[in-house]
Amino acid sequence: MCQKNRKLCKSHVIPEFLYKAIYDDKHRANEITIEPFKKKFIQKGYYEELLCKECEEKISRLEKYCKENFFDNIPQNIKTREYEADNLDYNKFILFHLSILWRASISSRKEFKNVRLDKGPHEELIRKLLENQISPSYEDYSFFGKLLVHQGKVIQDLIYEPINTKYKAHHVYVFTFGGAQWYYLVSSHSKKEFSKILFKEDGKLILRVEELLENTFFKDSILKYQKSKSAKR
Repeated sequence: MCQKNRKLCKSHVIPEFLYKAIYDDKHRANEITIEPFKKKFIQKGYYEELLCKECEEKISRLEKYCKENFFDNIPQNIKTREYEADNLDYNKFILFHLSILWRASISSRKEFKNVRLDKGPHEELIRKLLENQISPSYEDYSFFGKLLVHQGKVIQDLIYEPINTKYKAHHVYVFTFGGAQWYYLVSSHSKKEFSKILFKEDGKLILRVEELLENTFFKDSILKYQKSKSAKR
């Protein structure tokens, strides 16, 4: 991240604390990939040598804040149509999410092959924001999210392989972790049409609550899985 010639640490792409809800008694987690639809055990959250110790500490401070001030506060059960979190530190929360997007982009792991920002200016722009701990305007980089539930219970034990899709002129990278599905908008075009749902400088985050079985990406995954099973018969 700092681009200095330093020894690199084993860095997670998705923070380790987000895997704890899905570990079994052997400290294993189920991984779900999209194409083909598969489940397998992983022993620990994915990591590789990405950051030096100093940069790792910068990211760790963001992760600590977000864990303690957002993820730990998500209720286990919810019956409302929206979940709202107020008074989040905009700088820390947006940089936390950008750090995941950026780490996935520079990762060489196949699990993050769908995330590639290096075809344009955004990988380098985000790197500079993270290095200098400067938050962008929501019109430059932002995201919105959905809280995923099943029968009213928040699904904390689900992590998907990220998806790359497109909406009009915007590249959208979809991550699933921490009980929610996160939509990261990456483009140089205006994001005003999303302004009502994007995380903005006021520190208010509003997540629509969605039943997992009604989620578009989950339904598509199930359909692909069913087709692959039928093809093998």
